[in-house]
Amino acid sequence: MPTPPQKVLDSRKNMAEDALRRALEKGTTFQDLYDIRRCLQDSAQESGLPNEFFEVLQDKDYANLYIKLTSRRGFTPPTGPSLGTGAITPPRSASGLDQFELPHASLSKGEEFHKRDKEGFIPPTYDESANPYNVKVHHPSRDHIEMVTASRCKEEESFISDKVLARNNLSLHLDRDNTIKLTWKELSETSAKTRRTKFRRISDKDIRNDIAIGQNLDNCGDDESSISDSMQQLALGVSPSFCSTEWKLMRAKSTTEDQLSRRRPCLQK
Repeated sequence: MPTPPQKVLDSRKNMAEDALRRALEKGTTFQDLYDIRRCLQDSAQESGLPNEFFEVLQDKDYANLYIKLTSRRGFTPPTGPSLGTGAITPPRSASGLDQFELPHASLSKGEEFHKRDKEGFIPPTYDESANPYNVKVHHPSRDHIEMVTASRCKEEESFISDKVLARNNLSLHLDRDNTIKLTWKELSETSAKTRRTKFRRISDKDIRNDIAIGQNLDNCGDDESSISDSMQQLALGVSPSFCSTEWKLMRAKSTTEDQLSRRRPCLQK
């Protein structure tokens, strides 16, 4: 495809930025360039434009637009060797094709994440007595508090919905297996130990509430005996007189904190 004039490229970039901004405001999650291309193709179709309208843009244009938009929304791309953050200039691949990598995603291979979504894990199931409870999500960097719901599930592992990840800018903190680790402790207990739980990313249609808490709360290696009586009551769907939990997003050399409480719940990042 011949390179179009710079004025055309600038115009398409502006239109692509507007389309991606609208999608992000609706809570759309982008895991890779495949998702971004598909979003822009849908936007072109809705506007009566050709499907290939945005194909004059390169992968680095898509990636730079995404970083620009998410930075404006209060998200700072994480850094550190464990997150594999790449440079803005795309590296040269062995095949001679340019590739751009964001944390945990090969942006030139969108099929990878979609394949992981279809791996054989069991969506959460629930006992009839598993009553949901409210959780407030709060980010200090924004004047925004969101109320979400959580409940206990029958499965060993825990789950977190795409909606919660997208609205709270957590998607790029996912590990390569589509999971995210959070640490937490009972705020109602002054001597409570800090514990860690791994949450698996799951589509909104496969989860009853926003968050599903599995049976193996300590699947990151903490002592099961540290579960408090109030947490055990909560697991049975009984509302304890006081139960508050603090969560912290764990990453190498990161001071980012997430808090989640259940009577006066709060998730901070």
